[in-house]
Amino acid sequence: MSAHGILLIDKPEGLRSRRAVDKAGRALGVRKVGHAGTLDPAATGLLILLIGEGTKLSPFLMGGDKRYRATIRLGADTDTCDADGETIAEYDTSNLSAEQVRKALASFRGKIEQVPPQVAAVKVGGRAAWRYARAGESVDLAPRTVTIHELEVVRMELPDVEIELSCTKGTYVRAIARDLGQLLGVGGHLTAIRRIASDPWHIRDAVDFNEFLELPSDAQRRCVVPLERALPGIVSVRAGDDLARAVANGGRIMGEMLFGRIPNELRAGDLIQIVTPTRLAILRLIRDVQELGPAPWSGTEPVRYERVLHREHV
Repeated sequence: MSAHGILLIDKPEGLRSRRAVDKAGRALGVRKVGHAGTLDPAATGLLILLIGEGTKLSPFLMGGDKRYRATIRLGADTDTCDADGETIAEYDTSNLSAEQVRKALASFRGKIEQVPPQVAAVKVGGRAAWRYARAGESVDLAPRTVTIHELEVVRMELPDVEIELSCTKGTYVRAIARDLGQLLGVGGHLTAIRRIASDPWHIRDAVDFNEFLELPSDAQRRCVVPLERALPGIVSVRAGDDLARAVANGGRIMGEMLFGRIPNELRAGDLIQIVTPTRLAILRLIRDVQELGPAPWSGTEPVRYERVLHREHV
């Protein structure tokens, strides 16, 4: 029986995300494998692998907020904004104070504009920026708006500063290291980074990837979070016969099928999932539940399909 769902791994340093995908696919005997947000090779921590039918969950897992623990070394710039790159400038940090660093870091909280590093996965003319950098070419990268929800100093032993931050998808922590150094006038680059969380999952939910690869095949399959548990933040409805038939045939989900089965506080835009013996349907509400009133919702169609996943082979 094939595995389908998501695999939460603690990626070791030095392993490319694409390589982790390939290794997991071979271990589980599944051809269709992806991930919900890459980690740089030097990064460690939570990587969400999408297994089999779980690849259809990518849109719902890619956009979640991230939490990182990272170490910035002030006093030197590198061409990659991390320790893997070549040092391109060095500065004296002997007059730098902890108070200056804390004040500068405070300016990164909230909504900010940042330019991705030259060595990045962001596309320019259909090619990843890092491919241009590898060829010795410099490209103009457009600033992007990101939000830093939280940013706190964990430890400071200058020139090293360890921080923990919560941020939106697409934030480059390497760019924060670079820009902090520029703001302080002493340069800066990232020396370590660990992803602690990618909403709705946390590193404590993950399995060490090297340990996973050593497990027997049946134990490896048990590490896969099943499809119906992959999105723990949304309301799940076990389908009765009417809902099961509608989902199996791709039919309309009418209001009366959901009446009394989902919470009144759900609003337009919220997701729900319907679990049948053979399908998992992810639906988006197009009306507030309260708007539909207390009476059975006969004749209304309050949801639209987002994804339908097959469970027959699970």
